[in-house]
Amino acid sequence: MRSLGNRADVLDILQAADVFVFPSLHENLSIALLEAMASQLPVIATAVGGNVEVLRRGGGLLVPPRDTHALADAITRLVWSPAGRGSLAQSARSTVEEHYTLTHMLDRLSATYECILGCRRSK
Repeated sequence: MRSLGNRADVLDILQAADVFVFPSLHENLSIALLEAMASQLPVIATAVGGNVEVLRRGGGLLVPPRDTHALADAITRLVWSPAGRGSLAQSARSTVEEHYTLTHMLDRLSATYECILGCRRSK
């Protein structure tokens, strides 16, 4: 593995990949994860924070954090299963389109603010 540093061609890199591996130890809601999924990449990520919320809807495999054997097994499984990768890739794209577009995110933020304001008014 090597770090590529800051890049302006992230979309090209994602499109050249077969799998997005995201073994982070802590995450909130990762834009990198959503970008990979929107690029129709199947994901292997650690079961931490927002990764769990996103991938519970589809598009990838979750492995325990710091479990290198589980991570290696998941990578091997997808490397040797083009059909599995294809199915997860479709699901990844659908998950982003159905739950994480800018419109969806703004609608949920607006609903949260409306709830907060409504709760204040009723007190």
